[in-house]
Amino acid sequence: MLLNAWESEGFVLGTDKHLVLQELLQHLPDTLELAKLKGYLAPILTENAQNQRDFYRIFDQTLDESVAKFEEHQRYVTEQGKLFKWNALKKKLQQAANAPNTYWKQMNPKKRNQVALFLVALLLTSLAALVYFDYQNYTKPVADDQKGNYLAPHDPIFENQNICQLECHF
Repeated sequence: MLLNAWESEGFVLGTDKHLVLQELLQHLPDTLELAKLKGYLAPILTENAQNQRDFYRIFDQTLDESVAKFEEHQRYVTEQGKLFKWNALKKKLQQAANAPNTYWKQMNPKKRNQVALFLVALLLTSLAALVYFDYQNYTKPVADDQKGNYLAPHDPIFENQNICQLECHF
C-alpha cells in the first residue's frame, strides 16, 4: 500500500530499491513501532529534503488508512464472532425446544396412543377432582357457631354510616 501510494505520487522505485527494502524489512525487529519505520525507509526511498517531507506525509496518510481499515476489520470480526455465538446458541435452543416433538414423532404409534390416553385420563381426573372438591365446599353444612353475624368488607362509600355487620342465615 505504501509503495503503491509512493509510486502514484510519481516516484519511481527500481528493482535495486525493492531489494534493499526487502533486505531491511527482514532485519527489522518485530517490536518496532510502525511510526518509527518511516525513519528507516525514508533514506532508501528519498533523494532530498522535499522528497523526504512528501514521503513522511504519504507514510502518515497510509498508516492512518491502514489503522482505520484494521480497526474496521476488527469490528467486523468481533461482530461476526458475536453473530456466530448467537446463531450457535439459537440453534441449541431450537434443538432443545424441538427435542420433545422429535421424541414424540419418533415414538412407536402404539406407544404414542398409550401416552396420549394417559395424559387425557390424567387431565380428566384432575378436572373431576377440582369439581368434586369445589362442590364439597358449597354443599358442606354450616356449623351453628358459624351462623350469625359476619363483618362486612370495608367499603369507603359506607364508611360514615353505621353498617358494620350483615346478618347471615343459612
